[in-house]
Amino acid sequence: MKTTIPQSNQQSAGNNWNNTISPGMQSYTVDDIINAYEKGCDDGLAVYLKKMRKELKSNLQNTLPVMEKFFNSINLEKEHCKLMLLRLADINRFNFIIAIDKDVFFNDQLCQPIYEKSFDVRKQNPNLDISFMPFYGSLNIESLDSDNFIAIYGKSE
Repeated sequence: MKTTIPQSNQQSAGNNWNNTISPGMQSYTVDDIINAYEKGCDDGLAVYLKKMRKELKSNLQNTLPVMEKFFNSINLEKEHCKLMLLRLADINRFNFIIAIDKDVFFNDQLCQPIYEKSFDVRKQNPNLDISFMPFYGSLNIESLDSDNFIAIYGKSE
């Protein structure tokens, strides 16, 4: 059986489709669709950023006191730790570097208790990574800054 397709006054292809109005429906141009898509993306991004900011703030409010307590516990007898720096690995994970006096850093007997305390803190807070570096009277803050670390506690002298 042979089927014939009736011809229409409208083009079946090309740019004419965006001028077609369905009965009872509003016509949208390509620009209207793009604008609606962009608005949806912007609204979704704003909601995501608000949630992300809230979660990051909560995580930092829980983490920073733990690290401050750890930092101060090392400095109870002598001020071995000079500066603590923080890098956000992501909103749930944090990297800390603690600058320790070079005489302590290179003395296994003095540094071992500090490492052991850091292991305990790490066990209780798996979202933290703690590293140490020797302090020689000053730090190259610009270099640490380029690695996305920010000084948060102590003095770089």
